[in-house]
Amino acid sequence: MAFLITKSHNSPKSLLILRATQNLIPRLAGLPNMETTRQRRVAKLIQKELSEIFQREARELTGNYLITITLVRVSPDLGIAKTYLSFLPDKNKEQQLELIQENAKNIRQALGVRLRQTVRIIPGLQFYIDDTEEEAAKINQLLSSIVIPPAPAEN
Repeated sequence: MAFLITKSHNSPKSLLILRATQNLIPRLAGLPNMETTRQRRVAKLIQKELSEIFQREARELTGNYLITITLVRVSPDLGIAKTYLSFLPDKNKEQQLELIQENAKNIRQALGVRLRQTVRIIPGLQFYIDDTEEEAAKINQLLSSIVIPPAPAEN
């Protein structure tokens, strides 16, 4: 699920890009994680419900921004949910994140109303900016600027 555009999938450059992406962005690179099935189910449910809350109920928080919940990670005791957000447009996303963090209690309360029949304890919400697209773009830019000299001709 890396955001990479290459011309050929078998070229050494594309393999280098893939390896760099796997090292720098492990949560999206398909590396194994130690989440239980219950953690994954609760995280998926929280992601779905939070996206609906941001779309419908929290319009005063989101304003003209399109907020996408890219990833939710739940702690093993299901007490904390780390939520990664991406914003469109990209400008002032730090201010938007601060506004969301100030209202995390209200967002958790709205989540509790939606999940009260499903989850015993509503996890505490921690919000982070998801910058995987920016990191992948930086990696692509760095790798495209590498000049690889041609191999010497063998006689």
